[in-house]
Amino acid sequence: MLQLKDVVEGTAATVALLTKHGITGTLAEEKAALFAEAGKLLVANGVANTDPVSCYFVPGRIEVLGKHTDYAGGRSLLAAISKAFCIVCSDRTDNSCSIYSTDKPDDPVITTMGSEEDSTKKLPQGHWSNYPLTALRRICRNFGSDTELKGVNMSIACDIPAASGMSTSSAIICGVWIALSNRNNLKEHPNYKANIKREEDLMEYLGCCENGQNFRELIGDKGVGTFGGSEDHTAIMSCTPGNLHMYSYCPTVKESIIAFPSDMTFIIAVSGAIAEKTGDKMKSYNDASLLAKEAARVYCESTGSKIEPLHLANCVKASKDSGASDVLSDVSEKIKSHLEKGAAAAFSVSFFPDIRCCNHKWPFAIFPYFGLGLIVSIYDDIRVNGHLWLQLPRMCSIL
Repeated sequence: MLQLKDVVEGTAATVALLTKHGITGTLAEEKAALFAEAGKLLVANGVANTDPVSCYFVPGRIEVLGKHTDYAGGRSLLAAISKAFCIVCSDRTDNSCSIYSTDKPDDPVITTMGSEEDSTKKLPQGHWSNYPLTALRRICRNFGSDTELKGVNMSIACDIPAASGMSTSSAIICGVWIALSNRNNLKEHPNYKANIKREEDLMEYLGCCENGQNFRELIGDKGVGTFGGSEDHTAIMSCTPGNLHMYSYCPTVKESIIAFPSDMTFIIAVSGAIAEKTGDKMKSYNDASLLAKEAARVYCESTGSKIEPLHLANCVKASKDSGASDVLSDVSEKIKSHLEKGAAAAFSVSFFPDIRCCNHKWPFAIFPYFGLGLIVSIYDDIRVNGHLWLQLPRMCSIL
């Protein structure tokens, strides 16, 4: 195990650790520098240079196809990215947690494990510490009732632009879980073994930590205030270098892994628009989730169907099974007269293109260049001509 001085005083040990896990070359050097920044912040806050530390690389993610489909039972094509959170942790012997961010060095999170006091009540809406505090509160509720959990000193450095759509919020939830799980061996806890049987179950549970829902017998609370699913956590916790991963949701199921061509790369352009999910965009974000549930209910009401579990993707499947020639048009027709006109139009260009495009997984697997271009051209035509919901108008012209 590394000592804190190994991370802070040079990058060779950290580069070697990153290389062992498949992060090499200049990228490893870049991330080692971020780990060093995080480590220096621990030193500045009194952690001894000789203390053993753990280092965690928690990547951001991109949705190649399939936005806002997870909470509606849809599917998405995912990739982890090289921009990431670099987290350095040292163990504490008590039940306190001190969490620092190089972006907010004078605004740490300091709390006690073992109580469910909602420290987030004291925070302004959108405050960065809402996410780690929510994760800590949920971990205490689900795994700390019969034992005293041990805390950590955690320092976070990040090169993902904040609130840019690459899931910094979910990455923090995942990072806190990884650190506290390893510190307390939570995967051996009876509650874990009774409720989390598969890798995908953990991803769903982490989604529930964020949205506040129960996961089986692991009881939830208010979460961070958003009604999302587990897609982000799935990408962060499962995607592997050089591959795209296809998942379906409700429940989370890995469908396929598609090798990404080595002579292609994703170029991510950040518009500069800030979309903080727990800030001023919370209502718009939650409206999408609520609309998906309402659309599924309306479909069943208009067709006399009983669909379990009730998710819009299952409504699409039911329409297909009924022999509809154009499934998406069929579902749209059945819901639009029951929803407000604006909501139905917004939903038809928000969710349905993702269902359609993600069902076209075969062309990319066989013909990567033509296949991906075909899928994205269909996707963009539907979305741009329908005016992208929750998207900046000026970005439509770029697409």
